[in-house]
Amino acid sequence: MNPDRLARRYAVGGLPVILVLGLAAACSSETATNPSRHFIIDSVGVAIITSNAPELADSLAYRVDSVPFLNLDGKEGGRQGFAGALLATRSQIGWIVAADLSSRQIYFYGGEGRLIRVVGGEGTGPGEFRAINFVGTLPGDSIIVSDPALHRLTVLDAGGTVRRTALLPEAGPGAPFAVNGTFRDGVLLATTFFPAGWQPRPGPHRDTMPMVTLRADGTLRSTVGAFPGPDGVVFVDPGEVVRTARTPYGRVTRQSIWDTLLAVGVGDRYEISFYARDGRVVRQLRWKHQPVPVSGDDYRTYVRERDEAFPLEPAGRTEFYRELREMRFPKVQPPYDLILTRGNGELWVRAYVGPYLRKKPSLWSVFDRNGVWRCDLTIPVGVEPKYISDDAVLGTWQDEDESYHLGLYRLRTGQ
Repeated sequence: MNPDRLARRYAVGGLPVILVLGLAAACSSETATNPSRHFIIDSVGVAIITSNAPELADSLAYRVDSVPFLNLDGKEGGRQGFAGALLATRSQIGWIVAADLSSRQIYFYGGEGRLIRVVGGEGTGPGEFRAINFVGTLPGDSIIVSDPALHRLTVLDAGGTVRRTALLPEAGPGAPFAVNGTFRDGVLLATTFFPAGWQPRPGPHRDTMPMVTLRADGTLRSTVGAFPGPDGVVFVDPGEVVRTARTPYGRVTRQSIWDTLLAVGVGDRYEISFYARDGRVVRQLRWKHQPVPVSGDDYRTYVRERDEAFPLEPAGRTEFYRELREMRFPKVQPPYDLILTRGNGELWVRAYVGPYLRKKPSLWSVFDRNGVWRCDLTIPVGVEPKYISDDAVLGTWQDEDESYHLGLYRLRTGQ
């Protein structure tokens, strides 16, 4: 089927796309003196903070430099460079720790960017990995690596030496939990890619995913709750072969640890809820924005980038368009697709970028530790933030040769 015809099918009334946060490079130029910008109500013990506009004046704006002051490419010390996508964090002593998801290696860099050590690699032995999904820090400057493929947690000391391993529990047969966050006291946040007892049903779906907390030894500590998973579709091919795919421009649940609480956004609206580790909702953030329609141009962008990444023969292309019809593109884009916390208690929320990460700056809303919408800012084109410190954003990106980089971008206040 002609992609233009399908694009017209998914266009929403011919409406133009409206950027969620606008193209301002920093905070709103409005002043912070208008009390009508936000209000707080108490609903059965839950504080609901609603913001209608950013609070900060331009003189207090955050700005992120367009060029990193530290650029790492994995070629330090004569190495060949990073092999694939990266996860990254900063240790308590200021080192940068990066996990290469293709080589399954962990890189340790000093604060000035000097490569100190590379450990790991593909395998099943101690200190080896098969499918890393998370790298983070524990109290005492230890590094924890989660590998659900091996059902294993690995704890490294600050220099990369394996100190201990632990088994990840299962939500059900063949459904291991995967760690995706650490609290300050060493408690782990975990979820699973497939819920217990998952049975594939042909067609669109959004299954429920459990979130739990684990002790450092991998044992279950508490259940936080059950949350919607990503929008997707299940295809059952001839011969009963089951395949799943993410829905283009679909919703996805994002979470980030905020002090002793867990911030969770399920992507239905401009709202994020904060949960205690026993599952109680204690706070909700809401902010005002105009939903962004999924347009015909959005559809064509998805098809073009899919074609470029996975070229198809004519028969495969026919099957691809059949699957597109079954996917049921949403009418509006999700409100956000990434949530990060900063050490000072701020919550950073990225407006949905979808396939446009390498085409335009990403747009962020920043909320202070009281839940008030402080400002909007932009992150440079193609940069995927991994960690936000007091004065810098640690992010990854790809260059024109598709090689991966890791760098620090200066975070500035004021003009």
